[in-house]
Amino acid sequence: SLLNQIRLNNDTQGAIDAINQACFHGGDDRGDAGSLHLVPTNGNAQSINDQRLDAIDAPLMKFDATSTGRINLQNEHFQAPHVLKLKLGAQVLFVKNNAPDWMNGTIGQVVHIGEDRIRVEIAPTGNVVDVERETWERIEYAYDCAKQRLQPKVVGTYTQFPLRLGWAITIHKSQGMTLDAAEMDLSACFEPGQGYVALSRLRDLQGLRLLGMNEMALRLDSLAVKADARFLALSEQTEAEWLARGPSAAQTEADAFIL
Repeated sequence: SLLNQIRLNNDTQGAIDAINQACFHGGDDRGDAGSLHLVPTNGNAQSINDQRLDAIDAPLMKFDATSTGRINLQNEHFQAPHVLKLKLGAQVLFVKNNAPDWMNGTIGQVVHIGEDRIRVEIAPTGNVVDVERETWERIEYAYDCAKQRLQPKVVGTYTQFPLRLGWAITIHKSQGMTLDAAEMDLSACFEPGQGYVALSRLRDLQGLRLLGMNEMALRLDSLAVKADARFLALSEQTEAEWLARGPSAAQTEADAFIL
């Protein structure tokens, strides 16, 4: 409900007040196990992750990604890093779905490191899973004259463990993730919508630790607001036209569409 208030620009200040009342926490006791910092910039995320990794007294292991075809490791960035740096005890974030073992956004702790397999204890369940390298494919479509349709073709692959250090991640890279817990300081947001994206990663308010928020965090892009209102109006118009046809005609058209 609060997220919808923000997205629809409907009493945004009321939503902010409710979120602050429920979730604002001060102090410096950061980094609870299983939680994740959502930060505005890559520099913020890297700094937090490097500090936490350096604090672990264990040998550092490095895993290089490999690629084939039309993928340039020098100029392109992926959810799984080009060089994955790990230590035993490191907190990691899964960046690819593999249900039911883990999902994109699952957090865990490294309990074993091998050359071809990494064992991770999932938070908060305690389940231990074996993680192997995964391959992402880049697919492009070309028109097949003989078949008269677009045909997919794999033009490149990227292979790496589907993990990254999991103490911090940028808000941008968190898109598409579902998190049980996160710590965020939205006082450095610099683009409209960043705060909404960060807040909407969480399942519920109980998992949120909010350290700050600026005026930009929940500002909406004016074009997005207008487009959203237009889509809503068109949806209501379509619904009214559909209902005006009557149940029988509507059902007939629905059946035809399904077929």
